[in-house]
Amino acid sequence: MGCREEKKDINGSEYYCVQWPASKALKMKFRMVQLFGDSFSKLASLATEEDQGAALSSFVGSLFDKSSPDEVFSFLKEVIQSVSRNGVRMSDTLFEEAYSNNLKEFYQTVAFVLKLNYSDFLGGKLDSLFQAKETPVSSKDS
Repeated sequence: MGCREEKKDINGSEYYCVQWPASKALKMKFRMVQLFGDSFSKLASLATEEDQGAALSSFVGSLFDKSSPDEVFSFLKEVIQSVSRNGVRMSDTLFEEAYSNNLKEFYQTVAFVLKLNYSDFLGGKLDSLFQAKETPVSSKDS
């Protein structure tokens, strides 16, 4: 099975992303666990929304226990480097233009990329984490 491609409309902008190859997906997952600790691992295994709520509170509360703001920002920025927004590949300039005074769209973009890459074991839990609801445009396998 090849890497999936997906397009989503987020806040009126069309985002396009290709799923990461297995080696990058695994490395990024390991970084998530390293940065976000046990809360992230617990989040992936919870079944009920009540349990998810407790895990999300723990996740947010412990986010900076193990990681500095710079480490978290660096990770999140790397997550979205694989997207195009309205046909333009993500860059430092586009990042500043797209997300200045528009942080909600940034978090929605992070959720879109993480869902594309980790939906097999996180399911809908990323929606709760980032409070993102994207509108599907299209999806296909490549």
